[in-house]
Amino acid sequence: MAIRVKRYARHPLFVNAIQVTARNMAEVAEWCGGMIESDRNAKAYIKVDVIKPTNPRQGQAYVGEYILKTDTGIKVYGVKAFEKTFLEASETPEEKLLTEIFSDSAAA
Repeated sequence: MAIRVKRYARHPLFVNAIQVTARNMAEVAEWCGGMIESDRNAKAYIKVDVIKPTNPRQGQAYVGEYILKTDTGIKVYGVKAFEKTFLEASETPEEKLLTEIFSDSAAA
């Protein structure tokens, strides 16, 4: 009996993200619905509501870190994790079509 192996593509994931800086902190907090707070060392961060955090730190974005908006909510990524996981993307016509196809199949 011969097996039949198929090729699959992973759903594309596009996110809107911004790196927090000392200069843009107030605007980023407004963009993501967060609030600027300070930790016990008086270091400022943006407190954001994240989905299912496993610890409080996951809802804190310090200078240098990234805040992402996805279809499911807000996430905070450290620099190394973000740069390892994401590439800057402009949505090409092909990517837009793939997004529409996968969105339609997920809704079905």
